[in-house]
Amino acid sequence: KFAPTFAGGERVRVSGEIVYDFRAADSVTVTLQKMKAQPPTEADRLAAAMAQKMHFWVYELAMRIENKTAEPTANEARFVLDGKAEIRIDLAAASPAVIQKLTTAGFEILSEKGNTVCGRIPIKKLASLAAITEVKLISPKI
Repeated sequence: KFAPTFAGGERVRVSGEIVYDFRAADSVTVTLQKMKAQPPTEADRLAAAMAQKMHFWVYELAMRIENKTAEPTANEARFVLDGKAEIRIDLAAASPAVIQKLTTAGFEILSEKGNTVCGRIPIKKLASLAAITEVKLISPKI
């Protein structure tokens, strides 16, 4: 099983080759070759923030848009209509400044209750919501 690699308390990107040599039915040798670690890029940081803050359906949609994959998933039909995702956002605090950040990012607020706002956003702008510090969780509104 693979786990994130850390150096100096920070995640690092590791690249290289893992070679499996199956010598017999019950014997395998694993060798690591050309391994190198690099600090995460800004894109890595944004992807990590997205994965941490987004429900997996929303994350899959954001990654599909980011990677320009043409085929929508079956789950998208449950919360995406006319190019907009219907979502629920849980916030650390729902202050006017935070609401302004959401609307500036393209989020159209349909309802607010406590620290939760519901609304829709063009799917191409979903990733920008994860960059807002006060956003704790982005879930599909189904």
